[in-house]
Amino acid sequence: PVTSSTTTSTLSSGPFTAFTPVDGGVDRVCRGAHPGDNSDQYYVKFSSISSLTACKALCTQNTRCVGIEYQVNGGSCEVWTRQGGIGATLKIPG
Repeated sequence: PVTSSTTTSTLSSGPFTAFTPVDGGVDRVCRGAHPGDNSDQYYVKFSSISSLTACKALCTQNTRCVGIEYQVNGGSCEVWTRQGGIGATLKIPG
């Protein structure tokens, strides 16, 4: 069986040393002010990222990073930089 999971984490404080899972973290996607708020201007998207740890590293290298969204299947990593932070999440399995 293929296992796919999306993980959402936010930084608990700067400097960027700790990540906190949001709403349980697994099968959650980041959103802006509300669950329907998902402008592509809120994040930088990376492809083929090998692990959650690698996605976190991309965040720690970006001074504007407020959190990440990582999808195991395909290695998609969104480094969220929205000025207002991640205000909501949405449950999306996989």
